[in-house]
Amino acid sequence: MRAFLLIPPGGFRMRRTSLRSGLALALVLAAATPCAATIVTVSLPAVSGAPGTLVSVPITTSPALAGLGVLSVDFRLTLDPAVAMASQAGTDGTIQMWGPPFANGTSSFVAEAAAGGTELTLPGTLLNTVKVRLNPGVALGTVMPLTFQHITFNNGTPAVAVVNGSLTVVAPASGVAPATSATLSLAVLSTPVRSEARFAFGVPEGPGDASLAVYAVDGRRVTTLAAGAGPGEHTLAWDLRGAGGARVSAGLYFARLELGGHAVVRKLVVAD
Repeated sequence: MRAFLLIPPGGFRMRRTSLRSGLALALVLAAATPCAATIVTVSLPAVSGAPGTLVSVPITTSPALAGLGVLSVDFRLTLDPAVAMASQAGTDGTIQMWGPPFANGTSSFVAEAAAGGTELTLPGTLLNTVKVRLNPGVALGTVMPLTFQHITFNNGTPAVAVVNGSLTVVAPASGVAPATSATLSLAVLSTPVRSEARFAFGVPEGPGDASLAVYAVDGRRVTTLAAGAGPGEHTLAWDLRGAGGARVSAGLYFARLELGGHAVVRKLVVAD
């Protein structure tokens, strides 16, 4: 008991004050780093291509990386050399924030790494579009899984959840390859948008043409962006105007790519 009496009473008050200050500082730091509580979903698409062709593989994030304190990006996408003969990184996406990234593409992987002294601020959800050249002799119907060996932002913050994709080998234009929801691909390259929305979509070889339209949350078709889109990879822009020519209101919309009774739907947010 006497040992306690030797400690000045103010010492206890000082410790309680320091503890309260430390807790307040920790709360401020936590609030200042929203990426610590954010999980970024990185998605690989389901795409298709004929033997010997170059196939685009858009890599997208949800939410967008801007504002999450991202200072570096590092990923390695695994490929099957029995299906792919070569690959390369694209020159698009938010990974270009700090200039051309370090990139290496082979028949078995595509790797990219980029970093900068300022956090990533480029808008949009497209991280990068990888290009894969298929072997000319690969069998039709072959499915190559698209998976990451690793993908990291900063040193692991924000955390990452991965949605794997696939690349299906289909017949060239002279053949018949029935479309399915797994062989159609659609990506919204930026959301939310204020003046223009951009889309990238892939249509497989086979009979029929695809259509791309935008719908409101009540199911009403706002406008048709593409009617009669043929096989291949496509990109287009929407000026946020409806079929009547007026700009649409802010809110949630859905882009729908349809072919042969199958469809792929993606969300799009229009801001004021």
